[in-house]
Amino acid sequence: MKCGHLLCCPPVVVAAALALPAVATAADVGEDWSYLLRIYAWLPSVDGSLNYSIPGGGDGVSVDAGDILDNLKMTFMGSALARKGNWSLFTDLVYINLGDSGSTTLGPQLGPGVEIDVKQNLKGWVWNLGGGYTVYRSDRANLDLLLGARMLAIDTEV
Repeated sequence: MKCGHLLCCPPVVVAAALALPAVATAADVGEDWSYLLRIYAWLPSVDGSLNYSIPGGGDGVSVDAGDILDNLKMTFMGSALARKGNWSLFTDLVYINLGDSGSTTLGPQLGPGVEIDVKQNLKGWVWNLGGGYTVYRSDRANLDLLLGARMLAIDTEV
C-alpha cells in the first residue's frame, strides 16, 4: 500500500518561539544570515482498534517504543532554520524504516499444524518546508507568520 499527500498549511499561521526558535535577539537582528541545524529523536508508540477480531488476539493493536526500537532498520530526524533579518526559511525531515519477520503454527481454526511465515516492512517520510516573517521580536520570544507545506509518504509491505 502506498500513500502520499501534500498538505498546505493555512496562509497565516502564528507560531511561538518554541516552534521556530529565536536565532537572533531583538538587539542583534542584522542583515547577515544565521543558521540552526538539529538532529533529534523521539520514541513513538502505536495503539489502535480493528474493525474485526483476530482469533485468540482480540480487536486491538498495541506496539510500544521498545518493540519499535527492536525492529528499527534505519531512521533519521533533523531540521534546519535559516534567518536573515525578519525573514526565515525552515525544513524538517523524518525518515523511518521498520521491519520484522516471523512464523507461527496455527491451531484448529485452519487445521492442525498449519505454519505461516510473515514478513512486514514499513517505510515512511515526513517532510516540512516553509518560510516565515517575524512580526514581533523581543529578548524572550518571536512571533512569526508562517507559510509551508508538508509531504507524507508511507509504503508498507506484508
